Amino acid sequence: MTTDLNHKASRCARMLRPASLAVLAPLLAIAGGCTKPHRAHDHISLTSDAPGERLLVKNHVGDVRIIADPSATTIRAEITRVGRGTSPAEAQRAREEITVDLAASKDEPGAVLARARHPHSGHTRDYEVDWRITAPPNIAVRVVCDIGDVTVKSIARPVEIKTDIGDTHVYDARAGLIVTVDVGDIHASAAGVIRLRSDVGDVRLRVLPDAAGAVTASSDVGDIVADLPVSRRGLLSATTGVGDVRIRLENVLMNKYHQRNNFVTAELGGDAEPPIEFSSDVGDVVIRTYNPTENPSPK
Repeated sequence: MTTDLNHKASRCARMLRPASLAVLAPLLAIAGGCTKPHRAHDHISLTSDAPGERLLVKNHVGDVRIIADPSATTIRAEITRVGRGTSPAEAQRAREEITVDLAASKDEPGAVLARARHPHSGHTRDYEVDWRITAPPNIAVRVVCDIGDVTVKSIARPVEIKTDIGDTHVYDARAGLIVTVDVGDIHASAAGVIRLRSDVGDVRLRVLPDAAGAVTASSDVGDIVADLPVSRRGLLSATTGVGDVRIRLENVLMNKYHQRNNFVTAELGGDAEPPIEFSSDVGDVVIRTYNPTENPSPK
């Protein structure tokens, strides 16, 4: 994972405004784990029998992967603890300082909390925790991660993800999706209310033909590519400060179509609700259609 983090840190340094870079400087320092060449790791399995309605994951550094299993009655986690250090002994101590929990949350009734805790990275030690979680599909999910990639698949209730540095992949979130990323790409297929935001990164969205809700996808620096089902209705707006807006809506009735410079607006299917908004300060915005019966959502 260190190579990926160094790449993201380099991209952040090139593209972020100075003020934003200052805010993320501590995270970029963590990403530079190559100064600690020694690594110690182990694997832990945890199971929560708590009847949770929500799954809350809090992780500092490391990847999080959550997969829905229709046959699951409990939440199971396969966890990899990784300690890095300037010597083998320091790496071993770093790994031993990591604690992980999967249990009912004391602060949020009805929630199961998956949490990693360890000291802050320092001159001699770094810490990383990777999670692979299997859960019943009918559970809401919220993930908060400082540095790491997040993947969520086939969750039937609302999904919310907040990460500072890392890519996000969400598949078949059919009850609403909120993703906020400082530096990283967002790839998603979702229905319901959708709000996707990356400060520095591309956003790729496939809107599923399930319950329609307001859709917003934006990036300060990055391209926006959105695929809408041909049956989608609502008020479309697409804008970019520096880049092109390309509308490729086939077999869709568009009323009140207006285009000026890098801004396009239109009523899809003759309706002005709900809003469907795509914007980038620096980057292209591409809006396309697909036929769900011929090109279903990728699994």
